[in-house]
Amino acid sequence: MSILSTAEESGHVSFEALHELYRARIYQRCYQLLQHREDAEDTCQETFLKAWRTWEARKHDSNLYAWLYTIATNTSYDVLRHKRLIALQSLDGWDNPSALDVETEVEVRTLLEQALSAQPAHHQRILPDVGASYSRQEMAVRAGITLGNFNDHLYRARKAFRQHYQEQEVA
Repeated sequence: MSILSTAEESGHVSFEALHELYRARIYQRCYQLLQHREDAEDTCQETFLKAWRTWEARKHDSNLYAWLYTIATNTSYDVLRHKRLIALQSLDGWDNPSALDVETEVEVRTLLEQALSAQPAHHQRILPDVGASYSRQEMAVRAGITLGNFNDHLYRARKAFRQHYQEQEVA
């Protein structure tokens, strides 16, 4: 029987001991899902904050690692959902790409490139280069169509893109 389980049975578990014991494993879980060191560190820290806030409400007979693992997994999924939301919102901000900070722009660019590769060829041709700072008029000229046609195609491509990510969210 471990010191932690003995201490828990007596009702005197040190949260610091819990953090020391499980931090590395929780970080690994966060990194496994997020694939980004800083996000994993932040999410690991958030996991322990959530655990600390809900310490009294937890089931005392539950496995502490499983409880923390669940919090870490759900918190990581929240981060991933937030990144997808940023990617969707960035579609509307293509006319002003400087509105995003550099780190977010890189993350959004990666997500958008993955989404663009899943789009039909005619949408890939219409959608602007990710991160490019072209006006709609310039993009229409590059695509060889009128501005009105470009706006129509862009609307349809954005709609298809959103639908693709909503389907990904359900899956």
